[in-house]
Amino acid sequence: SESASVELGIAEDSWIALLNKTPDLEKIGLSRGSGNILIADDDPIFTRSCRSLLEKMGYVVQVASTAQEALQVQEEHPCDLVLLDASLPQVTGIYMLRALRQRNNPEIIVLADYNALETATQATRFGANSYLPKPFEAHQLLAQVDQALIYKRDPLIVYIRTHSDKIQTREEVVDRFS
Repeated sequence: SESASVELGIAEDSWIALLNKTPDLEKIGLSRGSGNILIADDDPIFTRSCRSLLEKMGYVVQVASTAQEALQVQEEHPCDLVLLDASLPQVTGIYMLRALRQRNNPEIIVLADYNALETATQATRFGANSYLPKPFEAHQLLAQVDQALIYKRDPLIVYIRTHSDKIQTREEVVDRFS
């Protein structure tokens, strides 16, 4: 759907270019699209746009519009990564972060509009991988998703961007600076 991709700031014909800029994830046994993602957000237009983008990248995506639904989905179909709206109705972002961490310990990226940025920064202190301020561009979301899933795959991986945008393993970094 063209409208969903435009809402995230990327035209349909830019998918190939975006994929070509992907870091060398296969080097560490991860490819874009390997992972299950839960989007917990009560904005249906935003959720539809994110889901469309992530599914086009090959991810399996589930959606929850309430805190209770998100916890139920994570319990029944554990996801590797949760994109968590910091201002879901009826609960705080910190409560949701803690509750999700108790259910299969997914990686968590907190999504926050301007009014919830303080909650998002607090969430990183309580264990969220990172946060993204809304609105954001597609490439920003994909970069955060890649980073979180790399960490989920192997927290000991040292990844740094070099001039060639390659991910390096811990051994390669040690060899380089030895």
